[in-house]
Amino acid sequence: EEIDCPSLQAGSSLQWQRFLAVRTSSDPLRIVRELRRIANDLDPDEPLNHVMLLSDIVEAETQQSKTQSTLLGIFAALALIMASIGIYGVMAYLVTQRTKEIGVRMALGAQKRQILGLVLRRGWILTLIGTIIGISVASGLMRLLRSLLFGVSPTDVGTMAAVVILLIFTATCACLVPARRAASIDPVEALRTE
Repeated sequence: EEIDCPSLQAGSSLQWQRFLAVRTSSDPLRIVRELRRIANDLDPDEPLNHVMLLSDIVEAETQQSKTQSTLLGIFAALALIMASIGIYGVMAYLVTQRTKEIGVRMALGAQKRQILGLVLRRGWILTLIGTIIGISVASGLMRLLRSLLFGVSPTDVGTMAAVVILLIFTATCACLVPARRAASIDPVEALRTE
């Protein structure tokens, strides 16, 4: 079947070329020689060049989008790692600054789980503030990145919820080390330091 059409992708390397599409039940590359002979018999001025499988054409047309999606995924993973390091650093600093206060709380009878909860709540509050700001910024940027999204709308609630859950989990993991350190503070030592 001969078709003469532009590629659907703008900027495609296959725009405005003549195609001969052949469906076969056998290996398509095995019949190329026979197809070239038939095409030459029908019209010697129209050689059969650049024989490609449909899967190869689709791969070539989607390669740029796949590369962009991969890069965005890598940058997202790096951002998550940097956010974890940042949360850990802030929480470790806050625990260091509040060592005396934590020692007083423990001397007055606060349990280790209460100290853990205190530090984790502080981390969750900071994470929630950052998440709200991030979702606001992301909502504006999603419209710009619409062309890179496949199977997901820019305002997909499920995806946003999954990202928020992932951030809360990551923040919890980042806060656990400083929270455990705070819970293991010796009240006597904490009250002596100044």
